[in-house]
Amino acid sequence: MKRFALLVLVCTIFINCNRRFAKQIEQDEKMTMTAGINAAPSLFAKNANWDGDVNMYIVYRNLSGLEENTVAIDSIGRFDLYITKATLVRCTGINMPLLIKPGDELQASMSENGDVHFSSLNNAKRSKELKNWEILMDLFNTYLWQYRSESNLSLPADLHNNNYQQIAEARYSRFLARSEATIDSVFASDSENADLRHASSKYIRAKFAAALLDYYWLNRKDFSKSELMKHLESVTPLANDIQTIDDLAYYNDFLSDLTAHFASTKGSYIRVVDRSSFDTFLASSKIYFHGITRDFLITKTLYSAVRAKIISYPEYVSLYETEVSDKNYRYICQYLGKKINNNEVIAALTAPDSFVPFDRKQEVSGQELFTQFKGRLIFIDFWASWCIPCRKEMPQLRMLKRQFADKNIGFVSISLDNSIPDWEKASEVEQLDKSANMLLKASDDTTYNFMGYAIKEIPRYMIIDKNGAVINADAPAPTDPALRPLLQKYLKDL
Repeated sequence: MKRFALLVLVCTIFINCNRRFAKQIEQDEKMTMTAGINAAPSLFAKNANWDGDVNMYIVYRNLSGLEENTVAIDSIGRFDLYITKATLVRCTGINMPLLIKPGDELQASMSENGDVHFSSLNNAKRSKELKNWEILMDLFNTYLWQYRSESNLSLPADLHNNNYQQIAEARYSRFLARSEATIDSVFASDSENADLRHASSKYIRAKFAAALLDYYWLNRKDFSKSELMKHLESVTPLANDIQTIDDLAYYNDFLSDLTAHFASTKGSYIRVVDRSSFDTFLASSKIYFHGITRDFLITKTLYSAVRAKIISYPEYVSLYETEVSDKNYRYICQYLGKKINNNEVIAALTAPDSFVPFDRKQEVSGQELFTQFKGRLIFIDFWASWCIPCRKEMPQLRMLKRQFADKNIGFVSISLDNSIPDWEKASEVEQLDKSANMLLKASDDTTYNFMGYAIKEIPRYMIIDKNGAVINADAPAPTDPALRPLLQKYLKDL
């Protein structure tokens, strides 16, 4: 069975706090591409509803929760994830998170029914921790399923009760208390188990917060707008109780959904895609949240907007200096803003990036590649044969191409595959247009750059205007309802 190695990154201690934090951010960014992830496909293909090879990779959050990134297993079945403290990650194909620690040497094994289990190669005590963690996560999944089932079955009666919100909150508290009691039964309350207890508590609290939010949101048609707002506002204390940046990593999905729900009551917004949605997300972050949660959501909104060129760099600077209070997020805003401003002024027609077109199999420059699309809007899909989320978007991408077939827009697929045969095989399966399908060559062993943007995570989508300038560096996915109106808007502006 393949082995996974986790190494500790020993950080140099700087006297100057800003220099130390800058170094931390740089290391945080580099974590994204420390290794590629190729687990043994034969082990995971049988555990997935997929026709081709399926690889496993590790998903984690960096930049103080702002980005979700992946680390891939290399050709010999190992990966390096540089951490300085216990870190919660997700593993594709496994229905549970994994708490990894500095110095871990872990081994993965698979049971006959396809379940993946982790153990330590050199520490029996750590193996027991991992086993207990797995048991706890299985129990949590059962509690969450029971909570959602009971909530759905009780919905008709709840809706006819004047104390609907109190009933929902009491049910939430009851299941959360059961989960906390289970933590006590699995991990003793001592210093040796402190990180395991903290991580499991934060994880299940975030999961139940998301489940309570889903209960209100999925049944929103049964409420008036004022009632829905009341229910959404009742959930915000769960967000505003977050005390540290580290804890934000557990609540990221919950916070993103809650902010999007507030924004969608003002318009058809689920993410920042244009000026109107940006203004709404920013206002929602300021109105309903406070403390570290508010600063995180404002930073995330500003970062999304400046990356997609919805706001200018000067406006970005003005807003973070005015609205962000936490010193760590202010420094992240400053660091990322300068990097974006320095790197994102390269036009597509002069891009130095190196590509291998599918129908020619030889390297060409960005300038030669995009000549065929000059004067047209371009929608770019960054993908890879091993990326399951990317390939799940392909049917909608094909539908999108048919819908816009008579419009002045070109669709380009750019793969980050290391293997040309894997790329060719997947391209045929996904029926990609050979004349608009290409392989992006890494600038070194692990770094992919496109028009000044580091492509750190996929799937990712970009939109380029008729002059070859990026007008949206982080566009919605084909399955996102926001994409079609956005493309129509850009086409109208051509």
